[in-house]
Amino acid sequence: MQTNGLRHDVDITYTTLYATDDLFIGRVRVPADSALWGRECLTPAWPGMSFPRRPVQFGSASGGSVVNSNHVVFFRREAEYRRRRVGGFGELSDVIWFAPHLIAQILEEDEPGTFDGPGGVFMPQGPCDATLRRAQLRLFEYADKSSAPDPILIEEAGAAMLAHAVHRARRVRGFRPRGRKPITDRRHREAVSNAVEFIGESMDRALSLAEIANVAGLTRFHFCRVFREVLGCAVHEYVRELRLQTALQLAPRYSGRTVDLALEVGFSSRSHLSNSFTRWFGQPLSSAFAGDADAAERALRRLLESMEHGTRN
Repeated sequence: MQTNGLRHDVDITYTTLYATDDLFIGRVRVPADSALWGRECLTPAWPGMSFPRRPVQFGSASGGSVVNSNHVVFFRREAEYRRRRVGGFGELSDVIWFAPHLIAQILEEDEPGTFDGPGGVFMPQGPCDATLRRAQLRLFEYADKSSAPDPILIEEAGAAMLAHAVHRARRVRGFRPRGRKPITDRRHREAVSNAVEFIGESMDRALSLAEIANVAGLTRFHFCRVFREVLGCAVHEYVRELRLQTALQLAPRYSGRTVDLALEVGFSSRSHLSNSFTRWFGQPLSSAFAGDADAAERALRRLLESMEHGTRN
């Protein structure tokens, strides 16, 4: 049986942290006494990358390379391989699998020539540097612990991590970087303008990166790069800030009805809005609800002091 591109074997345990029709984030565990060690196996139906937590050897029947937490392993779709134990340990890895059409968009945009048709990355592995490792740990922590993970943030993070990992692997193998075409022409600015208008009209519901990019007329990850270069921020940052700025403007009308306000600006719950508001503005959401003139004056004075302090520093 396959789910989200994964093959389910009696000796392999998959733990799902986040899954959509295009992306799977989770963990793979193979016990040390599994019958799979040394056997020919097939990789998942989706290509992707694996971050081993324990030393393990992957390769063909004739040999392979030992990898550990300093490596990222690239898996092609439905390719034959063997895993071998190292030091008597079983396998424990964090994995990110991408639907074939999605990984094609990411790699052909950032690393042309790296994607080998629908199969995946043509390289078996690459270095996992400190930047990639920190991003991977934070992404998995976020996917595991968030009650309402932001799908735009997760897709952007997964794409950026894959592009970074492949970029580093190519450099280690001596490939020269390929230049990118400039993306600041009128067509791209119009695409971003159309996306911004659509986002502004859709504040009362959840948004996906796919539908925003579709409005812009670009592939998802080309759109992410265009958006960042035109507006200077990531798509998820723009959407989050716009939701919070809208909440700030609308709060006085709601007189403490936080649930209604959260739904109006596209947050999944009252706590999600309240926590996000406090982190972003440095004040609790209650401070934005309508109060008397004295309360408004006190708030204004605090904000002025904060701005003056920031100017001096």
